[in-house]
Formats: sequence, structure tokens, C-alpha cells
Amino acid sequence: TRIQGAYAWRSLIDSGVIIAGGSDFPVESADPLLSFHAAVSRQDADNWPAGGWMPEQ
Repeated sequence: TRIQGAYAWRSLIDSGVIIAGGSDFPVESADPLLSFHAAVSRQDADNWPAGGWMPEQ
């Protein structure tokens, strides 16, 4: 399914792709700390979902 390829950062990094950060402002917060939190934990600002979204990525 398409969802398996969404936000597949680990697969991209393992393939040698250089990843750049950014925001989806105004759809998402422009706060860079929230973006870092989401990138590292794979959770939203409310720490959902437990364990992170697709943690293998």
C-alpha cells in the first residue's frame, strides 16, 4: 500500500539519500522543536501514537 512508503526515512537513509528537514506550515506548527520531536520520536506533540508511527522507519 502507499502508506508503507510514507515517511520511510530509514529506508531512504539506508539507500544513501540525504534528508532535509522542513515544515508543513501553515498546516502544521512552524515551531522547529515540534518538528524535531516528530522526526525523532515519530509522535505528534501529544506523544501519539504510543511507540511512534511506523517505528521501524
